[in-house]
Amino acid sequence: MPSRVSRKHSFPAILVVGIAAVAFLGIAFSLDSLVRETVAPWRTPRILAVASWVTRLGYGWVLGVAGAIVAGVGYWAGRSCWVRAGLINIPALIASGLATRVLKILIGRPRPRLIDQGVANWGPSLSSGFNSFPSGHATAAFTLAAVFAFYIPSWRVGVYLLAVCVAFSRIVLNAHFFSDVVGGALVGFLIGRAAIAVADRHWPERASSQSSNAE
Repeated sequence: MPSRVSRKHSFPAILVVGIAAVAFLGIAFSLDSLVRETVAPWRTPRILAVASWVTRLGYGWVLGVAGAIVAGVGYWAGRSCWVRAGLINIPALIASGLATRVLKILIGRPRPRLIDQGVANWGPSLSSGFNSFPSGHATAAFTLAAVFAFYIPSWRVGVYLLAVCVAFSRIVLNAHFFSDVVGGALVGFLIGRAAIAVADRHWPERASSQSSNAE
């Protein structure tokens, strides 16, 4: 009998999700101006301070350390699903970070502050001002969320809420457009799911792991 992972997270399924994601991303681009206008009045000193703190949770190295801690605690507590989630999270974050970097350079979308200065040209660039799409913070946060939510279902709401907050903080700080964080969320989710598929193909779960996964 095929494993639960192979049935639910096959590569063809990921491809279908990817196609749907592209369509959804097109809608997100059309909402960029509306979201910017809606969020602009919220940029008070207090909200900006909170957003600056929340956005730090989206650094890849921070989420990687979090994964290592979860794996360590899981090993100590005998929670194999925690160990699995924490360890798979690390290479998934590395892969999503590399993918995001390549996309940023190739697409070269100007950040909001440059758009406000009249810069509108897109194209390959190594300048940080043209690294708007996709959001690296959103990508990393949703990569972790995808991995943790799968292996530790009881954390699903919490990790996705964290990812949404990190993504929204990037809009509040005027570092990214709405479509940037949506694109990052999609890239992160897909890479997280792909990491799960790869890991479970080459590192199969034992029966004991599968039963603890339901906790």
